Amino acid sequence: MIAREAFGGTLATQSWIGALFIITTVGLGLAIYNVKMLQIDQHRAWMLRTWFYFASIITLRIIMIIAAQIVSAAGNFWSVQNCAKLLDVLGDATTLVESYPSCASLINDGNLNAVAAVNANFGGSVVELMSAMNISFGMAGWLATGLHAIGVEVYVSQPLQYLSLSYLD
Repeated sequence: MIAREAFGGTLATQSWIGALFIITTVGLGLAIYNVKMLQIDQHRAWMLRTWFYFASIITLRIIMIIAAQIVSAAGNFWSVQNCAKLLDVLGDATTLVESYPSCASLINDGNLNAVAAVNANFGGSVVELMSAMNISFGMAGWLATGLHAIGVEVYVSQPLQYLSLSYLD
């Protein structure tokens, strides 16, 4: 439901949200299957994987903030933003048209498809901050999920020395 609009709705964002949906749904399905088959070690592994994938959303935020600052420092990065969204953020039509003249068609003609190029600047105005975050969101999602996928596989591959499941035998 959120993929189309979340953080600008770029293809990187939409594909990451779709992939996260698929891997968490498959992981949860396999966890349920394994617990019903009384394969507790496999159930545990799939539940850990699923929760690690879900937790990538937290790591994503950290990576996104760092990436937005790097993009801002590099300069000359821009994102296309919907003028209606900019109006909602700015709250004033005059300020919107002065800052982004291409948004005049939204105000004058009610064109809901009007867009404007917004500079990505972490230390700038609220819409420039939004632009910097939008640019880095999809990349941060893929990177965070990749890091979590590697991390959980390293963790799951370690033998359980502290937990005995002998009571299930």
